[in-house]
Amino acid sequence: MSQVPDEFLSFIKNMSINQAPVLIAIIICGIACILISKKCHEMVVEQDIISTKNASVKTELDLASKIQLDMLPSEFPAFPDRKEFDIYASMLPAKEVGGDFYDYYLIDSDHLVLTIADVSDKVVPSALFMSMSRTILKLNAETYHSPKEIMKYSNNLLCDESKDRMFVTAWLVIYEISTGTLTCVNAGHEYPIIMRNNGEYEIYKDKHSFVLGGLRDVPFKEYTLKLNIGDELFLYTDGVAEATGENDELFGLDRTVSTLNKYKNCNQKELHKNIEQTLLDYTGNNNQFYDITMLSFKVKSI
Repeated sequence: MSQVPDEFLSFIKNMSINQAPVLIAIIICGIACILISKKCHEMVVEQDIISTKNASVKTELDLASKIQLDMLPSEFPAFPDRKEFDIYASMLPAKEVGGDFYDYYLIDSDHLVLTIADVSDKVVPSALFMSMSRTILKLNAETYHSPKEIMKYSNNLLCDESKDRMFVTAWLVIYEISTGTLTCVNAGHEYPIIMRNNGEYEIYKDKHSFVLGGLRDVPFKEYTLKLNIGDELFLYTDGVAEATGENDELFGLDRTVSTLNKYKNCNQKELHKNIEQTLLDYTGNNNQFYDITMLSFKVKSI
């Protein structure tokens, strides 16, 4: 075995002494790179796990959203064999699952129930409470043919079942088809908007009662309205008036009414689409925080 040349040993010795700080720095950097590489690998693995979980959650929310939307009536014309009125409704959820709902159904040949409502909170809990609220209201409407009685018994049931202090605002009306008379209860919901035949849309500041699910045995105020041929009723949730622009200004009721009047000659479906697009244009890059839910009703004959 040949000996190591003296010159090489001398070079190594001199480098070890003179370049010690450099060697130490190189060693430290090497160790740091190994640690950083390990940490990056752990982060990638963790991110993969999170992404998989998020994908799973999104799939579940998408399914829940579909189930929720499928629960709402969506066939239009709503009652093809009834020529006395037209109904159109739409909902654009703010998140995968929302808390708004609408409903309409005949309880007999001469009485039609219209409902629009907004559950407190968002996402899955509100969707579950929404489903329960809609079911309870409908069952009570088949039993009690008075809006204040429907609200009274529905409210007590919702108070009993609401474990998380959730509540729902609702506007419910029974329309008597033969007379054009609306019997209404507004349980803390938005004001209805009415357009008389060939007129303008205007806010109707009705009497408000307390919300559903908030307090047992509260009284509900009932009032009546008369609609004539050509009159239209527009119902909505807070997602319309409280849409927020990029300047943090709310869309507001005044803009809502002016937008309705701008498109008042459109059919109901086009009216809803135009309002939705106007709201999306107004909010711009802001996220849609509230569900946008609307229901239109027009009297064609009495």
